[in-house]
Amino acid sequence: MKLGRKFLAIAASTASAITLTACGSSSGGSTANIKSTGLTVTILYRNKSVGSTKAFQVIQQELTNAGVTVKGLPASNADFYTKYLQSKTAAKAGQFDLAIAGWGPDWYGDGAASFFLPLFSGEQSFPWNGGSNFGLYNSATTNQLIKDAAAATDPATAQADWAKADRQVMQDAAIYPITDPQTANYHSKNLGNAIAIPSLQQIDPLNVTKTGADASTLHMLGVGDVDYMDPSVTYYSTGYEAMRFYSRQLFTYPAIQGQTTKAAADLATEIPTQANGGISADGKTITIHLRPGVMWNTSPARAVTAQDVVLGVKRSCNPVQPFTGQSDFSGLIEGYSAFCAKFATDAGKTPTVASLKTAINNNELSGVTAPNATTVVYHLTQPASYFVSMLAGLSAISAPVPVEYLNYLPGGNDLAQHTISDGPYAIQSYVPTKSIVFVPNPLWKQADDPIRKQNFTKVIVDESGDQAAIQQQLQTGSSNADMEWDTFPPATTIPSLKASNDPNLIITPSSSNNPYVVFNTASPNNGGAMAKAAVRQALSEALSRDALIKVLGGPELNIPLSHILPAEILGSQQFDLWAYNVGKANSDLIAALK
Repeated sequence: MKLGRKFLAIAASTASAITLTACGSSSGGSTANIKSTGLTVTILYRNKSVGSTKAFQVIQQELTNAGVTVKGLPASNADFYTKYLQSKTAAKAGQFDLAIAGWGPDWYGDGAASFFLPLFSGEQSFPWNGGSNFGLYNSATTNQLIKDAAAATDPATAQADWAKADRQVMQDAAIYPITDPQTANYHSKNLGNAIAIPSLQQIDPLNVTKTGADASTLHMLGVGDVDYMDPSVTYYSTGYEAMRFYSRQLFTYPAIQGQTTKAAADLATEIPTQANGGISADGKTITIHLRPGVMWNTSPARAVTAQDVVLGVKRSCNPVQPFTGQSDFSGLIEGYSAFCAKFATDAGKTPTVASLKTAINNNELSGVTAPNATTVVYHLTQPASYFVSMLAGLSAISAPVPVEYLNYLPGGNDLAQHTISDGPYAIQSYVPTKSIVFVPNPLWKQADDPIRKQNFTKVIVDESGDQAAIQQQLQTGSSNADMEWDTFPPATTIPSLKASNDPNLIITPSSSNNPYVVFNTASPNNGGAMAKAAVRQALSEALSRDALIKVLGGPELNIPLSHILPAEILGSQQFDLWAYNVGKANSDLIAALK
């Protein structure tokens, strides 16, 4: 996923306590004989993010040391994407040569496609085509490797192919990876079974236990709200955290140590495979059976059906508030793009509840069907070994929705005030940006849900807190503070918490590439120098990953990353093609620019 407010908040809070120090190290080689390269580059960064700003300062100094003239292009968080990275003209006009971006997977395990398809697959991944290939990198060799890996029928073959794609992208120096940041979470001493789920970036609130006073109420403290209370639309980790209480999926991630990034059956009876008949011989038909007995808390109550799953997928491309991660699957699910185009046309230029309902009911989606009430069938345009993993990561194409949601605009506040539950809790009250109160759903049965538990009579989420104050409340054992909602321990507290082996501190990998440096291969500046792989390779040699990690929170929270795929993603291999060496970078740049 494009790393939005949650991931940027981590970078900002982590870096805020770090003082910028002198760049470079003995491993970077001598700078005594550095010559001017004549190269001038403009670096785009977010000036409201402390982490992005400090990273820019390090990169500026490192490139200057290598004989490069550097200009900064500061931008607000909104302009960073909308005005520059997603623009059809900014990259090609050379408004920036480098940019400091970030990326995290939409799903885990067999999740390499979630990196390569949106970031490196040529024109189809350019921002105006729904991707996040901000440097407009386009390599026929890489495109074919990605195509081969995406079409692999078994994970082992896909893993080998993704590893080849990773090495090719790094050989071309399409980006400069920096770190796979770890996520720190903290909870009160009264909380038990605290297991962090990377996709939530938090401890799983649906499996914790509590002792002491008020043990029947779970208090969660945060600093912000969900993006949407709509499973067909939400695309941020906090939204997924809220959904875990009241909206189930075909597959999701379990709160089991060592398995938190492995897809597990939720509404589905089992993981489909070719051996059990769930995946066809050609790998293009996925058949999933639903657990019996799962109910909506409607009045009267009724069963969750396969038709509800189909409706959820259809709503994901509604023209009012569509799911913004469609590039992951729009070309993979048969007929999806055609359905979405017809949906938008039939809904009209100014869609209403009535026009949306008519349009969605009058158009069929050939790629997702329900032959009966308990069977969902996905029809794919090509084999995709990662498809089940994708379903675990994306509620937009995996979570059923009740037909009552057609009475509201998708993603709207009216829907948020009228949610319907098939999970262990229901929303009793929701005040946007202020609070959420969950209470038990009496129709939920533990026997039908292998993922969640209903350990509390009430869950109270306070969204109006302050990061430092929340940490203090959790550490001192305040009676109304049990765990975080969407915040993290301040970076200044991490060293002491680790040094004391505080049992309430949990650190887990995020499996992301955040931040990384984008090289704008389409920039016309410097005679089109950025189009040359040799120039990008030399610029990579000029950058110190250690110096960057130092200002991004230090090694306590950062795993150095010198390639595309983090260690937890299948296909990841450890290698570093462009080691830090200022002197070599300078001479290589001069040679490449001739």
